[in-house]
Amino acid sequence: MSDHPDFVAIILAAGQGTRMKSTLPKVLHEAAGAPLAIWPMRAAQKAGAQHLVMVLGYGREQVEQVLRNRFAGEFTSAVQPEQRGTGDAVRCGMQALDEYSGTVVILYGDCPLIPTEAITALLHERRSKRVPLALITSTLENPTGYGRILRNADGGIREIREHRDCSPSEPRRARGQPRHLRRGRRLPPEGPSRRFRATTRRASSTSRTW
Repeated sequence: MSDHPDFVAIILAAGQGTRMKSTLPKVLHEAAGAPLAIWPMRAAQKAGAQHLVMVLGYGREQVEQVLRNRFAGEFTSAVQPEQRGTGDAVRCGMQALDEYSGTVVILYGDCPLIPTEAITALLHERRSKRVPLALITSTLENPTGYGRILRNADGGIREIREHRDCSPSEPRRARGQPRHLRRGRRLPPEGPSRRFRATTRRASSTSRTW
């Protein structure tokens, strides 16, 4: 039984997955005999999520049908009409929560290895430190492709910087998931593609290395 009953999970599952060179939606590719999206859904439920919101986009009908076969009535679908970044996907998911004002955990539908224990530990960390934002980070020998966590002198998160904007001297601590974002904050679009990223956030925050 979870000791964090008051949270919902938004799971981002709208991407096409062009790097997979397949017409199958990214989150329907399988790992250990199940579609990728199934694993974070299960982890969130085991951690005590009241409800799941699945943000769908590419191949929406196909993805929804597969998920309904396994989680009938256990999630709400939110649509991201254009894939404009993770921040925009979170905004679409938030719209499905109506007047909900509790904690929101954001997970990626293409990350099947997130353990339930990581979610519950992060929830405890955020609650105990009373901060509006918390996320999981990792220290990698080779963080190529991952955004970086930049910290201030007391260890707090100062900035989350995308890989393409990092210098060779940037730290090896990479951003990860899950994360929590407070409702009501607007994200600015970034770069030539005008994409909205959930990592565009500088605020009082805490992190948990997993």
